[in-house]
Amino acid sequence: ITLNSTINATVNATIDGAGQSVRLKGLSAGPALQVNLGVALTVTGFDYPSGGGWIDASFYNSGTLSLAHVDLSSYSAIVNAGTLNFSDGFNQGTNDSNITNTVGGVANFSRVVFVSQAPAIVNQGVANVRNSVFIYGIAAVTSTSGISNSGALTVVNSTFGSQSGIQIFNAGGTVTLYNTILAADTVSTTVNCAGTGLIDGGGNLDSGNTCGFTIGAPNNSIINTDPQINGGDFYLSPLPGSPVIDAGQNAAVGADMIDAAGNPRIMNGTVDIGATEFLQPFVCSGIFAPGDPAYHRTEAGNPPGQLSIGIGLSVFYRPITFSVSATGLYSMVMSGGLDGFYALYQNSFNPGLPLSNAIEAQDDVIGFSPAIYRVLITGTQYVLVATTYADGDTGVFTDTIGPPGAVFATCNPVSAPTPTPTPTNTPTNTPTNTPTDTPTVTPTNTPTH
Repeated sequence: ITLNSTINATVNATIDGAGQSVRLKGLSAGPALQVNLGVALTVTGFDYPSGGGWIDASFYNSGTLSLAHVDLSSYSAIVNAGTLNFSDGFNQGTNDSNITNTVGGVANFSRVVFVSQAPAIVNQGVANVRNSVFIYGIAAVTSTSGISNSGALTVVNSTFGSQSGIQIFNAGGTVTLYNTILAADTVSTTVNCAGTGLIDGGGNLDSGNTCGFTIGAPNNSIINTDPQINGGDFYLSPLPGSPVIDAGQNAAVGADMIDAAGNPRIMNGTVDIGATEFLQPFVCSGIFAPGDPAYHRTEAGNPPGQLSIGIGLSVFYRPITFSVSATGLYSMVMSGGLDGFYALYQNSFNPGLPLSNAIEAQDDVIGFSPAIYRVLITGTQYVLVATTYADGDTGVFTDTIGPPGAVFATCNPVSAPTPTPTPTNTPTNTPTNTPTDTPTVTPTNTPTH
């Protein structure tokens, strides 16, 4: 849907794109939607889980603008002079496209992933950021890629992991941080925080030492430490052994008990630092051996378009049927040294129809090991089929399906369940008379299985 002129919201309204796969496209310059003073506009259902839609338009808000389950493209900017509530969304900004909260404005962000080249948020008013992620900034090292603040900013349980640039710049306002990771990728020139007036609320981690955090009691913040987060997913989830696991302060969590990936907060008694709680990935080892079931695999593709030709005509396989607790970007990785192959199916897998329901297949991603990185939807059943590239290959392997959400699956170490043998009866001996007056019966053999 293309908007050729600015639409003024003069009455309370809701725009719901759920299930429609709609792209809302606005003007190349100026706001496409303007919310007037005293008016409440709710926009929802313009994201991948809701149906694949997104918004490519800018907003100017003087009233109350609520965005929920909305993906904003790189051409979507928001200027807020009223009240802005943005939750469970995705914002891809450029140098000319970000969210500006002006003097007098109140902006609340919860579970938003910001992918920004320049400041994702410019705050001049009052802003509250919770359970959100700031990622992939490519600003100059001396520029700001996360938040530029001259108002009153509070950040709780969020992760700043942009590739370069200052994560938070405070230009005369106040910034209070709780349970937050600040870790630019450019370690040699890391300036995560700049400006004065930053307040360490406790439970924070600075990969350098520019934020003024206090180590030890009572704040128990961490400095000069790699947070060990997964740069392969949009949520920058903690890796096993990360120092942010169970290292935050529970008192700061408040009423928002859901993390950036949609999982419960405080899973192990103490909240993790950052936007997401650590979840142990699902790990399942197996072995391909002669006699295991085999099938004709597909070629690689997203989705695969044909069956393999010349090789992969009869490969051993092991399916894992699973679902996830939260919609998000998951990693599926094989390890173990095999020249492996992955095919991912949605709803069901039939080895006799290898292309049916196949949504992605990958070969050599990490060396000779396959890997799939894909957004998975909660409430949907998937089947990950692990196999080998070549016919007849055997060996040990391990499949790992990673967070952001919990993975519900059962690990079968062999390729497929071994068929239960059909019971076979041993013929019963016929009774034989002996030369005596009393017949003797030979006992009947018990059927064997």
